[in-house]
Amino acid sequence: MLSFPQAVYRRRIPPQKIPAAPPLVLVSAGYEPEVPSIDLLFDRDIDFSGIDVSAFTVADGVIAMCTWVGTGSYWLGSRWVQVLFTRVADFSGPGTLMTVGAGNGIVAVEDGGGWAGVVGMGLPWP
Repeated sequence: MLSFPQAVYRRRIPPQKIPAAPPLVLVSAGYEPEVPSIDLLFDRDIDFSGIDVSAFTVADGVIAMCTWVGTGSYWLGSRWVQVLFTRVADFSGPGTLMTVGAGNGIVAVEDGGGWAGVVGMGLPWP
């Protein structure tokens, strides 16, 4: 007669959930139409080595009367970045509005939390 060993059942331990990194928060945004550029300050240290400056646009209907698109960037400090612009079209709308796409490439240094960007945010801000 054949005998089989008794089956051993092991309780499976579920994998640990890693909390998602909190998103970056934009603290302030300054606009300099003479340069033209915007200076962005975040709530913590940033890594902008993967920045996609083409995701940044500013529509200025007050001073320059044009739409700008990002062409370059500079590091101003651990939480600061400056984005430079070039003129792409005329604009006659009200105010000065910044739009930045979600895939802009700005992330937090310590946890990789990304910046979601903005749509139609008035400049300067706050």
